[in-house]
Amino acid sequence: MRLAITALLILLFLPAAAQLFADTRSGLVQKVTGGEIDWENQSVLATAEALMPSEAEEPNRTKAHLKAKGSARTKAIANLLVAIDALPVNYAICCQDLMKNDDLLRQAIEGLVHNAEIVSDRRIQQAGESMVEVTASIPLYGAFGPGRSMLRSLVQQEKQGRASAQVKVETPKPFITADAPSNQKGPFSSLIIDARGFRLQKALNPRIRKPDGVEVWGSLQLDMPVLPSGVAVYMSSVDDAQQHPYSGKNPLIIRAVGRAGGAIFCDAVITTTDADLILKENKTSQFLDDFRVFFIVDAVSE
Repeated sequence: MRLAITALLILLFLPAAAQLFADTRSGLVQKVTGGEIDWENQSVLATAEALMPSEAEEPNRTKAHLKAKGSARTKAIANLLVAIDALPVNYAICCQDLMKNDDLLRQAIEGLVHNAEIVSDRRIQQAGESMVEVTASIPLYGAFGPGRSMLRSLVQQEKQGRASAQVKVETPKPFITADAPSNQKGPFSSLIIDARGFRLQKALNPRIRKPDGVEVWGSLQLDMPVLPSGVAVYMSSVDDAQQHPYSGKNPLIIRAVGRAGGAIFCDAVITTTDADLILKENKTSQFLDDFRVFFIVDAVSE
């Protein structure tokens, strides 16, 4: 009787849980081979299905569900590894490129992925067969996230000349009209780069550049601090960034004038005047040094 009640509760709860999971997804979800990267919530997700044993194979349907769930989770973890392979790290390199030259990074990521959390679990029908679909997630940062390990490997490989490329700059007319507030006064608690309208791509280590391609901020050092939320935080609106705990009471808001990159265009381009302002204000507030930087980018559908 208890098993029957438990099974009924699972069936009643899972659709609601799946809907809650869908409702909390951000507009900055990038599809990659094997899964998705949710840049705003800073996680990697992958989905997989597994066939439930037939009633003849397993009369207890709760056990049948759990067996299929376990198989689907194993497949989802394999998909997570594929998705992380495709994760863009900077304008010139992806995670797969890093791991080609860093066996320890590959081993670390494989270990971390096995701590993946199941965020969605539901029973589905395909071609008349009962299956369990599982979505697994791993955070990009924190104790069980691969982000910090990737960034450390990036620093080492850049020092060896393996992770850089010639930078190209594009300054097209943006498809979204926006201006930064006028008469902003410091000291500033953080930096918000509004790059909407330029289809800026996402990466673990984006940079800020001048129109001539010269870097204003972004390069990392081997002794970089612990980064609970990465080098920068991606969001789809300035208002949301201002509400973020890292933003503080008085963020400096700068409007981008273009984008830059190599294999991908993930670096924001700002005017030389704004670059000088940022570097001047950082001497007082250290928002760049503390990685209190936000990139406002276009939602995936835009």
